[in-house]
Amino acid sequence: MITVRGPGMSTPLERFLNTVSFKRPRRVFFREFSLRKATLEKWYEQGLPRDIHPDEFFGFDRYWSCGFHVDFGPIPPYETVVLEETDRYVIVRDKFGATVKYFKVHDTGFDTRQWLDFKVKDRKDFEDVKKRFNPHSPKRYPPYWRALVRCIEIRDAPFGVSFPGQFWWTRDFMGLHGLLRAFYKQPDLVHEMMDFYTEFVIETLHPLLDEVSIDFVVINEDMAYKSGPMIGPSLFKEFMYENYKTLAKFLKEHGVKVVFWDSDGNPEPLLPLLIKAGINGFLPLEAAAGVDPVEVGRKYPDLVLLGGIDKRVLAFGTERDIEREIMRKVPSLLTRGGCIPTVDHAVPPEVSLKNYIFYLKVLKGLGVGPESLRESL
Repeated sequence: MITVRGPGMSTPLERFLNTVSFKRPRRVFFREFSLRKATLEKWYEQGLPRDIHPDEFFGFDRYWSCGFHVDFGPIPPYETVVLEETDRYVIVRDKFGATVKYFKVHDTGFDTRQWLDFKVKDRKDFEDVKKRFNPHSPKRYPPYWRALVRCIEIRDAPFGVSFPGQFWWTRDFMGLHGLLRAFYKQPDLVHEMMDFYTEFVIETLHPLLDEVSIDFVVINEDMAYKSGPMIGPSLFKEFMYENYKTLAKFLKEHGVKVVFWDSDGNPEPLLPLLIKAGINGFLPLEAAAGVDPVEVGRKYPDLVLLGGIDKRVLAFGTERDIEREIMRKVPSLLTRGGCIPTVDHAVPPEVSLKNYIFYLKVLKGLGVGPESLRESL
């Protein structure tokens, strides 16, 4: 689709850069955190047209993500093997070497699963994993990489990359309980794994960052529950802080504008150390975990925020409830600057199309996102 840019119109890239730079753009950059497949299927039943992309229908700003093109996983992956299958579940050994039990339930947009075993229990296991994380493997980048670079160079939308953080990656191979025990019983191994992965990420990113400028990075960690992070600040400082500092320095030296740190739950006790290490963005500010974007924005005035609108209000509230939720948070966040207000994680299927469109109308009335919104259902 070709968009004609009229007088006074800004591009998505300009809106993004102005937003994350704490300027006062006429329209704040906006695209939803995520729309689940199960949610879209419900919305199609409720009248969402199937012949137009949801991003275009809802008037989201465009963006480029290189996470779909750069492979940060094991190469080659461990062979996926079905170990057992019944009417209720299937047990597989996955590409990370973990044994996982998937339950056959109605599609909610989430996998219902139980981890049974993990690949790394000692240093010998880790040596085997390291062989599959060669950052210079030709398969890390696609064969169409040169053509992609040419497209990125002439973009008018923000471009970024996402990848798992060191906690997430180490947990993939040790399991949460295994990792938490290893912090105390095998600290040298945890240090070695996290140091190795940080170096791997930096080396993997070099071909990308040496070729093109990147506007944002998202580091996925998901290391918090409703009441707090999975580890406290002391363990974070001992095992993860220096690696974050090294990674953030590398990204900033290569011109990355904002480095988002992604964790569900309430990881607020870790934010001071993350900010000190060089992280300058945080998402998705989950309301159910008690994370208040207005309060976070007040405490950390230089932190770029994305998310913060309570998905439960959109799912179970009235239009008045939705408007109240938005008006309680968004106007002050826009005054502060550096905020992209979205739902505080992927939009669940409990949110009706009608409620979602109302939410968008309220946001757009406040100057969030492009002015366009198709209303013909």
